Amino acid sequence: MSKKTKPDNDRDPNKIPEVASPPLDIVSQHVAAPGDADVQELQATIDKLKARVQKYKNKVKELKEIIAKLQQQNESVVSEDSVELHSGSGIFLPKTTVAAAKLSSKSPPILARNLFRHLFTPKEMKEHSLFGRICNANKASPALPAVDGATRDALIEYSLAAFNLKPNANKHLFSEYGVQKTKILNSLTKLLREKLSN
Repeated sequence: MSKKTKPDNDRDPNKIPEVASPPLDIVSQHVAAPGDADVQELQATIDKLKARVQKYKNKVKELKEIIAKLQQQNESVVSEDSVELHSGSGIFLPKTTVAAAKLSSKSPPILARNLFRHLFTPKEMKEHSLFGRICNANKASPALPAVDGATRDALIEYSLAAFNLKPNANKHLFSEYGVQKTKILNSLTKLLREKLSN
């Protein structure tokens, strides 16, 4: 005959029953689980990589500062002994060369020719045209490649500015600037044609 347990009339129905804590060895197993060790190792690797990235960023910053200083020093040296033909062009010639060219030039086209000879080698002049177009005088011949445009434009603008010629705001109005620029272009085209025929 089974023994019936006596109901506990003294138990408080509102009281939450106590739950036994898990054994300490189970908790320690959870903390030291292999997955957590991998995460910690990856986190350590990430921290090391971040430190290295920051180190390289600092190095890049230092190198940029050094480059900026060197550029400033180079510009100061260039500006002392050279003339930039047109502001921002980066095309320089020695001051003595420019002074000599100006002394022997009575007009913008002549100055442009003189500067052209200093900026382009005989080989470049023989193998190039002014704009890379087919020559009107000899349309049967293939077009030669154009000379460096930045250098060409810088010397043209310098030659005009040396004679105090500036572009007119209204392009429809007659201007000496436009007339002289056309003469420069014709003169340089003729110079290249002469080099090609020699």
